[in-house]
Amino acid sequence: KTLRLLLAGMFFMTACTPAEKELVSRVENLSSGWKMQASEKLAGVEESSISENGFSDDAWLQASVPGTVLGSMATYGVIEDPYFGINMQSVDIEQFKKPWWFRTSFQIHPDDIGKIISLRFNGINYRADLWVNGQKVAGKDEFAGTYRMFTFNITDYVKEGENIVALKMWQHADGEYS
Repeated sequence: KTLRLLLAGMFFMTACTPAEKELVSRVENLSSGWKMQASEKLAGVEESSISENGFSDDAWLQASVPGTVLGSMATYGVIEDPYFGINMQSVDIEQFKKPWWFRTSFQIHPDDIGKIISLRFNGINYRADLWVNGQKVAGKDEFAGTYRMFTFNITDYVKEGENIVALKMWQHADGEYS
């Protein structure tokens, strides 16, 4: 009897396979494919259009994310390495006193429609307006702080296929941590 019970138990243990777990979350890193442009070069352009499909960013500069405008300019050869010799003296600091736009795209699979979709930022420098597909998600007053993480629910702003995210980045004000 004991042997039968043991064999039956082993049979049921091996016959039962664990159910496949449903994927409940996925992280996609949006650190590549970014471009940047000084806001003064976009004068007269409707801000919402910058985060829409079809907006041309062909004349924009490549951007390194995470990174800074200055760092991207040096990385992609727009300026000489500012940390070499006296190159920093030739950097025009006025260009950093106005906002800069950053822009990239990401894909939403049909299976992801109806799920909660969030954008997480591990830090920004220093304030930003966040736009997704032509709609403003957050403004610079609520999206500020270098040493803070931010998560925004963008479920209502995304669609199947290509989606565009754009950030209008503002420098820190006097007295703010930079």
